[in-house]
Amino acid sequence: MSRKVIERVVAVIARASILKIVLWVCIISTVTGCSSRYIAYKNDPEGKLMINEFSIVEKKIPSFSFVHYRDSIAPESLVEKSKEIAKRVFITANVQNMALMGPLTLTFGDLRALAGAPLDVSIGFPAIGEFTPRSGVTLKTLPSLKCLTVSLPVGIRDIDVYWAALVRATYKAGYSPSGEFRSVLKYNDTNTDYLVELQVGV
Repeated sequence: MSRKVIERVVAVIARASILKIVLWVCIISTVTGCSSRYIAYKNDPEGKLMINEFSIVEKKIPSFSFVHYRDSIAPESLVEKSKEIAKRVFITANVQNMALMGPLTLTFGDLRALAGAPLDVSIGFPAIGEFTPRSGVTLKTLPSLKCLTVSLPVGIRDIDVYWAALVRATYKAGYSPSGEFRSVLKYNDTNTDYLVELQVGV
């Protein structure tokens, strides 16, 4: 990422919502190496699995370096806290000249806590480069992930219902959840709107 682009991004962040931050990241870079396919019921190869009108897709996501901030957040505060943390991580990474290689990503420790207990969540971006931990922002390697995913409109209500439905779908597809849960904020296929992609490891 060039210095000029970094300066423009930081200028946007100074007055931006989280969607504007992700817009810049998605424009300048994307995660590479992923493979995907639509998923079917284990006993019916022609019956594509859906959650309401949303298709379930199996993906294989390669390992990547993840610059992030980890916190324990009440479910009702997750959206607002994610905005604050994403800005902090974005600026901290760019000050150290890291190249951000993908969209805003959240990894969860245990989504069985969705009943109201605080969520153990790491919020950040795929990145490349040397990094010295600062102000709670750290770098780690996320392992490769085979997962079932569903992409939903940003702001959709009752997101916990979709998480639960996606977990149930893993069994219908002949898998079991591995305990790995992630969500990614991304563009749709036509680059005209945002989607949140839920990922359940299998």
